[in-house]
Amino acid sequence: MTLERPLRLLVRALGEPSPLHEAYEPYEDGWSEDIEAYTGEVPLDAPELGLPDDLADVLRTWCLSRAPEGFDSRPALRRHVAQSLAVARRLAGHLGPSWAVRYRDERHRTAKWDCSDDPAAALHLSDDLVAAFYRWMETIDATLNLDIQDQESGKYDAEWDRLFHEGTDLAGRLARELGPVRKVTHKGLANGGLAAMTSVSWRGDRAC
Repeated sequence: MTLERPLRLLVRALGEPSPLHEAYEPYEDGWSEDIEAYTGEVPLDAPELGLPDDLADVLRTWCLSRAPEGFDSRPALRRHVAQSLAVARRLAGHLGPSWAVRYRDERHRTAKWDCSDDPAAALHLSDDLVAAFYRWMETIDATLNLDIQDQESGKYDAEWDRLFHEGTDLAGRLARELGPVRKVTHKGLANGGLAAMTSVSWRGDRAC
């Protein structure tokens, strides 16, 4: 397949070598919102993607780890959805803002968009806060890699919980730097972390 640079990609694990898919034909009003239209598998070594080996390995391993028969427990399904979001975010961060990355949320049977921005450039944040966000993201990547590699239910739950609370603290710092004109909501690694559906919002120094 000759792949032209797509505007949108869908991340979906189907037990194939690559979890990346594109729609073959755009609709009149743009690219299709129907995830079933994303039938074109995009190989991980496609030159347009320029994926580094470690990211390609994470995507491949995560995709192949999904059992063809589905999930045998709700915790396994929640963990897979959390990994879906994490790998989509990492892919979006690599591809940059000119690509839109969508991932399949199998828990809610929907597809969601993820986007990548440079927070320092877009929001004029302090260097300390930007560095803290990047350290947090790197730890998430490292934990995700281990979680996918080990495939042991519950092994990293404590670390995911710690990262969720660290993200909450970072969101509070972000709200204070942005001031009351912007609302900041932290929804964790998968709409509130692995253990519970929860979110926290602030405007400046005030919780809301």
